[in-house]
Amino acid sequence: MRVVPPVVRSLVLCVVAVLLSAIPSATIRAEVPSEAPRPAPLGGTPGKYRKLAPGVTRTIPVERQENETFSRHDIPELLSVDPNFEWAKDVRFSHDIWNLEFTFKPIRFMRMDLPGPDGKLESKLVWYMVYRVRNVSDKPVDFIPYFVLQSRDGKKFYPDRVLPGVVPAIVRREDPNRPLADSATIAGPIAPNDEGEEDGVWGVVTWTDIDPRTDYFSVYVNGLTNAYRWDDTPQGRKFARKTLQLNFWRPGDEYDQHEKEIRVGAPGEVDYRWLYR
Repeated sequence: MRVVPPVVRSLVLCVVAVLLSAIPSATIRAEVPSEAPRPAPLGGTPGKYRKLAPGVTRTIPVERQENETFSRHDIPELLSVDPNFEWAKDVRFSHDIWNLEFTFKPIRFMRMDLPGPDGKLESKLVWYMVYRVRNVSDKPVDFIPYFVLQSRDGKKFYPDRVLPGVVPAIVRREDPNRPLADSATIAGPIAPNDEGEEDGVWGVVTWTDIDPRTDYFSVYVNGLTNAYRWDDTPQGRKFARKTLQLNFWRPGDEYDQHEKEIRVGAPGEVDYRWLYR
């Protein structure tokens, strides 16, 4: 049996510490909720919520893959010291993975007066999507959402915009009794849902200045899981997060935009998929 010198053992510990520090913070399960209270959702008065008709919402089930709980990698930092360190090859790294259930309503439009760069109000068409997240695990997890709307030709990207002044108007339209949180106020620990509880945490994501010629587009949602992959490349260590891709189709024209034109899915495409990006 080959004896590992103390200096090498110390080097191993240092490398492991570096690897752990490089793992994205979102992959760490929040064992204890933050003591800071979550900001109150905007608009609405909690009470008897409006009953939604069947089919109004779409729920993406939690997807758990066994191969997401671990990965195997060489440790190049050690192999660069001695390529004969067999114990630095194909090392197993375990991942503590959590997932959130995601439910969404169809994308809708609302025209609002918003301040422009010069401070003057401008009439803009706001695209928005109401959604719910539920923690179906037994421990609280940190939900830090990030939404991007992307045209299918890949040429236009629209990160979500936090528009606190718009949310109360959306609440009045959707359900005056159900407060909604924007991407800033919803960020934080999500407690486990009690067995049989259906409500979860509701939010809304908003976009502006969408090209009216957009026909096919996708919405990418980060933050629903801490699953990730990483690879060592000649350019360095690359991380990819597990992301939900929702596909949409708007078979209309650029002159008379209407929310009823929005379709979930697209001809010849799946409605949604999970990918790493």
